[in-house]
Amino acid sequence: MATSAWVRDRVTEKLKKDSTIGAAALKRWLEEKYCIKLSYYVVWDGKEKALDDILGSWEDSFDHAFFL
Repeated sequence: MATSAWVRDRVTEKLKKDSTIGAAALKRWLEEKYCIKLSYYVVWDGKEKALDDILGSWEDSFDHAFFL
């Protein structure tokens, strides 16, 4: 069974190129590429984890705002 961490590892490069792609589109892409069925929530969570890795978390952005 695929986990959100597995999804994160596979979508990070795709999200670096287009961070606006939705979870449903990522789900279709992953299912076609890897011939598996995925839960929408697992893909959504994996996408959020990948975006946190790329852009940083909300908490980090608030921490940096107070140092300006």
